[in-house]
Amino acid sequence: MMGAMMNVTLYLLPLITLLLGGISTVTEKEDGHWQLLSTYGLSTYLFLWGKWIGLLLILITMIIFSFGLSGIITVIFGKDPGFSSFLFFFLFASLLAIVYLGLSIGIGAIAKNRWQALIIGIGIWFLTIVLWPTLLISFLTLLPYSSIKPTLEILTFLNPAELVRIFSMVKLDAGSVFGPEYLQWVTWADGPFGIPVFIAIISLWIITSITVV
Repeated sequence: MMGAMMNVTLYLLPLITLLLGGISTVTEKEDGHWQLLSTYGLSTYLFLWGKWIGLLLILITMIIFSFGLSGIITVIFGKDPGFSSFLFFFLFASLLAIVYLGLSIGIGAIAKNRWQALIIGIGIWFLTIVLWPTLLISFLTLLPYSSIKPTLEILTFLNPAELVRIFSMVKLDAGSVFGPEYLQWVTWADGPFGIPVFIAIISLWIITSITVV
């Protein structure tokens, strides 16, 4: 049950977030609102950060409503998922929304029109969610065995979806499902510096996505 919900969230939420943020941001340029706001002395970065905060509040509200509704339906049918399960899925979905919204704002800022934002958003979703496992396996088979583990750990940090997924599973005490290749990564995530470093990396993803434009 939890695995199925995680997979559905992992596949759908990043796509929705990328399309929502990208198209919403580029629409501001196409309609002239962005240019109008710039005449009031509002910097590009302040505008983009304000956009990120506003859309994040919308997404968080949607997440609370979605999981709250599913929880109510589950209880009606005689199963109590428990508050801890609800909290886990809320945090998991929120982390995905937070990092992918940063990417989507960056996409909208560099895209010239809505179609371009749509194509780039779907492309990033396809690369980081759908195609990633295949690319990862294909690339790792080309490396010597001694280089597989460190390379795998480094590449995990380069994919926000994979980073959030693995870190969430580790905190759920299910890190053993990833096998010995992730042993060092799991040990690090469970250590005292796991959460601070994770927050720092997620923050770096968001800041980089928004400020590089």
